[in-house]
Amino acid sequence: MKHKSLLIIFIFTVTAGLFASLFPYPIFSNYTNITKNEAYQINNHHETELQKQETEHSPQILNLDWQNGICSLLEEDAVYKLIDLKTQTQFYIKILDIQNHADIEPNSIQDFELMQNLSNNAWSWNRRPMLLKYNETTYFPASLSLYPHGHSQARTTGHFCLHFKNSKTNQTNQTDDFHQTTIKIAIKQGKNYIKNLQI
Repeated sequence: MKHKSLLIIFIFTVTAGLFASLFPYPIFSNYTNITKNEAYQINNHHETELQKQETEHSPQILNLDWQNGICSLLEEDAVYKLIDLKTQTQFYIKILDIQNHADIEPNSIQDFELMQNLSNNAWSWNRRPMLLKYNETTYFPASLSLYPHGHSQARTTGHFCLHFKNSKTNQTNQTDDFHQTTIKIAIKQGKNYIKNLQI
C-alpha cells in the first residue's frame, strides 16, 4: 500500500510538471503566446525607457585621439557642423582631406562669410576653441586656425586646418602645443555649451 501511494504521488508530480510546462499559468492569458524577446521587453520596460532618455537626450563631448579614433570616424567630402565656442556661431564645413589633421573648407558662401566674421575680416593663425557636431549626441572638441591657405574646392581663398587631440601639423609632423591647449579650452567651454542645450 505504501509503495502504491508513493507511485501515485510520483506519477502526479511528473504529470503536473509536464502540464505546467505545456500550459504556463495563466492558461487563458494573452501572455502565453509572447516571444522571449517580447517578455524581456515587458519585464525591462522601465529600464529600457530610462536608457533611451539617457542616450537619446544626453549630448556628450568625446575627446578621442586623432590617429586612433577621430580620423577613422570623419569622412572626406562629408559635411559637419562647427560651433565656435567664443561666440556660439554655428556654420557648416566640408572635410577635404584627412591626414595629420583635418583640412576643411566652408560648405557654402554663407558659411564662408560666418567664418570671415569670426576673424573680423582679418584672417589669423590664432587658434579658436570649437566643437564639431558628429551626430545628435556626440561632439568632438577641436581647434581651428582661421587662416585660409593652400588648395580649396570652393570659391574661397583656400582651406583651413582643424585639429583634434594629438593631431599633427603637416610641416613638422608633430603636435602643436597651441592647438592642444585650445582643445582643452574647448572641452571646458564645450561642457557649458552642452549644459545649456539641456536646459
